[in-house]
Amino acid sequence: MAIIKKIPTVSSSYSALGVIAAISVIALCMAGTAAIAGWLPGQHRAADGGDDLPQVSSAPQATPIAAPVAAPAAAPAPDRSMQPRARRAAHVTSTT
Repeated sequence: MAIIKKIPTVSSSYSALGVIAAISVIALCMAGTAAIAGWLPGQHRAADGGDDLPQVSSAPQATPIAAPVAAPAAAPAPDRSMQPRARRAAHVTSTT
């Protein structure tokens, strides 16, 4: 006679929150696929460009001419007499 009984650790039922989450993910994926494929109503446009877009005229548009911009004055060369000189790093070789 066995004193120790096996404790069931795996449940055969699904949690309600997991089922709701899985169904919502599947529904959103299907809606996204339908939107990309153009299967949703109201997403189709006529071959002539559709009525919902504004008409573009073929007349050239007048563009304003900008005033010429003066070139900036040349900056004086920096005074390098007070700056420290860069030192070259010594080449160190290891003797192992």
